[in-house]
Amino acid sequence: MDSGWIVASFLSRIRAGVKLSAFALLAGPLMAFPLEAPGWRTGAAAALLLGLSGELTAAALARRLFQWRWLLLAIVLLHALLTPGRPLTPWMDLPSREGLFIGLGQGARVGMLMGLAWAMGASTPPSALASALADGGAALGWKGAARWSALALYTLGRLPFLRGETVQARWSLAAR
Repeated sequence: MDSGWIVASFLSRIRAGVKLSAFALLAGPLMAFPLEAPGWRTGAAAALLLGLSGELTAAALARRLFQWRWLLLAIVLLHALLTPGRPLTPWMDLPSREGLFIGLGQGARVGMLMGLAWAMGASTPPSALASALADGGAALGWKGAARWSALALYTLGRLPFLRGETVQARWSLAAR
């Protein structure tokens, strides 16, 4: 029952624990260093996302990121408006160049992390992700790893139902 919505790609053949570890190894450096730092992090994330086979394509990723466009736009605008620096235009003080570049960098980071999480989730059954989370947490000595794993399994199992409810609500609102 899990595998009905899993997309076939080369990522489907990789164990969930390996994917979870790779996500954690890529996520840390992406958030810790400036975007202008050596490009191996950006290149690795782009290669992982764009070199995917099957239905995990750049167009599918773009559709997913488009769904989150308001969050990404808010990240860029808040950084541009609230970070002090040189004004972007001579007649207005508020959007600063530094803030705009910082916001674009943060938006790109969040977009890459969303893409990595989407690729992992689209190629792995929820039960395998929950099991990998429990095994990894137990190996690291986290207390309550099994409880978090059960919560993750329940949450991931409810997502298809919630997706269906959302689509149904949109159709009913559009029909009015």
